[in-house]
Amino acid sequence: MTVWRCVGSPAVLPGADDDVIGDLIGRDEELDLLRRALAGHRLVTVTGRAGVGKSRLAAAAAGGASRQRVVGVRWQGRGPGEPGSLASAVSLALGGRHRLDPGDLVRRLAAPDTLLFLDDVDPVHQECTGLVQRLLVALPDLRVLVTSRQVLGLGEEHVLALRPLATSSPSGATRPAAAVELFLHRARAVGAGFPAGHTDVRKVERICRSLEGVPHAVELAAEQLSRQSPHELAVALERQQCWLHSDRARLSRHRSLRDSVGASYLLCERATRIVWAGPARSPAPSTSPRPCSCARAAVSNRNRCRRHWRSWSP
Repeated sequence: MTVWRCVGSPAVLPGADDDVIGDLIGRDEELDLLRRALAGHRLVTVTGRAGVGKSRLAAAAAGGASRQRVVGVRWQGRGPGEPGSLASAVSLALGGRHRLDPGDLVRRLAAPDTLLFLDDVDPVHQECTGLVQRLLVALPDLRVLVTSRQVLGLGEEHVLALRPLATSSPSGATRPAAAVELFLHRARAVGAGFPAGHTDVRKVERICRSLEGVPHAVELAAEQLSRQSPHELAVALERQQCWLHSDRARLSRHRSLRDSVGASYLLCERATRIVWAGPARSPAPSTSPRPCSCARAAVSNRNRCRRHWRSWSP
């Protein structure tokens, strides 16, 4: 099974296959910050919880960078990566063999104005840190863009921490909050036929607040409008959220919130899984509108879920 997407051209970037760059909504400021960071720093890491849109933002920035060459790889599997798999993926993206020796890898990346885009490296975080450090030392002109839930921890690393989208607009605003705008855009894109009257927009704000403005969750919720009204959807999401799913996502871990949580859980050490499994099995307080149902269901049925999708970032 192929677990890496390897791309040696900016025409088709990792992150652009299942996340349309044109649908980057509510991220104008972050996109500008990231592009300026890439122009001024050799190593830039975009961090944030799962589903917050790191890959989509980074792909948009890399695609718009004024560089002659972008070499990118993206993790597409589940669970931890095999040792050496990241270096092998970079080798394939460079048009080489499955595994190049370190000298060949450096030589192939030595072209001027090269941006190395390493997308979703959490499954190979330790290998990524070592590989990036070696490449930056060997290639003074190389620039590297990384997306990960954790920073690499290297000295020259510039970090852009990506937050969820705003779920409510300030008084007097002429356009809806970014999360609401994304919801409406996605609902119309999938043909849900959503009427955008004032009352319905307020209901969408309620939905987005329940999902805390996380773009992946917001888009999954928008696809449900062909089966539920905004009010029904808001009520259902305040009770439980792991049922959210989509048949359109290309990556299996993006097809439901439960799959996304499970993919994160698989990357954790055994001791951490035990800690998360404990509260997931415990009854939630009756005052909580969103009990740990996501974790209880996945731990009991698949034994592979974290406590709640809200806590994806370590």
